[in-house]
Amino acid sequence: MKPVKIALWSGPRNISTAMMYSFGNRADTSIVDEPLFGYFLKHTGVWRPSREEVLATMDTDVSKLIKELCEPNTKTEIFFMKHIANHLIDLDWSFLENFRNIILTRDPKKVLLSYSTHVKLPTMLDVAFEIQLQLLNYLKANKLHYVVLDADQFLLDPAGQLKKLCNSLKIPYD
Repeated sequence: MKPVKIALWSGPRNISTAMMYSFGNRADTSIVDEPLFGYFLKHTGVWRPSREEVLATMDTDVSKLIKELCEPNTKTEIFFMKHIANHLIDLDWSFLENFRNIILTRDPKKVLLSYSTHVKLPTMLDVAFEIQLQLLNYLKANKLHYVVLDADQFLLDPAGQLKKLCNSLKIPYD
């Protein structure tokens, strides 16, 4: 049995880690946290506080990584991937057809206030809004499954929003 593969494409500081742990608490789900981060750091050369540790510990072979995401080694019914959308930079996005995609966004002012405590002068690449828009347009143009979630709306009614999300993803609510 092949698992349902769900890819969350977030910007930074958008409750994406909480979403990942929410799915990780399901008995039928395995999760992976930012598997393309090493590739992103190596490819772009951008600085992050964890840069050296990530490059020393994460695989950066993007072909291998994409194969593993498309054909995960899991026995669970659901495979949930938490990504930051800017990790898609300069990739061929055709592999996204294998996933049920979620774009998680948040009010830019709140993102910048939170993120600037980690990176003093965030760029558009850092906050990922532009690439999220490109991703949305790509998913629409290619008629691929996607859901857009607003982090702030999600926080107002987590259980209700999670039920709606599971319904849209065609998985049981748990």
